[in-house]
Amino acid sequence: MKIRTLALAMIAASSVAAFAAGPSPANRPLRLAEMVSHLESHYPGEVTAIHYDTSGDKAAHYHVDMRFPASGLARVDVDAVTLEIASRDAAPLAAGSATLSEATALAAAQLPGHVTVAEFDGSGGVSPHYDIDVRLPKGGIARLKIDPATRQIAWRNPAIVDD
Repeated sequence: MKIRTLALAMIAASSVAAFAAGPSPANRPLRLAEMVSHLESHYPGEVTAIHYDTSGDKAAHYHVDMRFPASGLARVDVDAVTLEIASRDAAPLAAGSATLSEATALAAAQLPGHVTVAEFDGSGGVSPHYDIDVRLPKGGIARLKIDPATRQIAWRNPAIVDD
C-alpha cells in the first residue's frame, strides 16, 4: 500500500513540474486529461465537468466546472493553449429572450435528429448565445448557435462534424 501511494505521489509531482513551466508545449491545445490534471494540480478543487469547445467564436477552450471545498462551484473557461482563465458568469438575459428549453425546441424543429448538447455561452466577450448540437440521422453532429434575443439560428465552425 505504501509503495502504491509513493508511486502516485511521484506521478503527481512530475505532472505538477511539467505544468509549472507555463502554457502547453509547442502551443498545442492541452488534451482533456491534461487540462484536468493541470487544473487540479494548480488549484485546491476538483473538476466536476469539462467540455472542449472549438465552435469558432473564440479560441479553442474548455468550459470547466470546478468544486472547491471551502467556496463551492466555480464555472470558468480555460484557453486550451495559453491556459488563461475567464469567468463563465454571464449577465442575465433581457426580458423576452429565449430560454434554453425554447432554443432547444427551436433547433429540434429545424433539424431532423435529436439534441445531444445545449448550453448557454455568454462569456469571453462574445454576444450571448446558445450552443446546441443535434445528432443527425446519418450520424453526424450539426453544431448550431442560437441568438436568445432574435432566435436566429447560425452555424458554428465547423457546422457539421462526424462523431
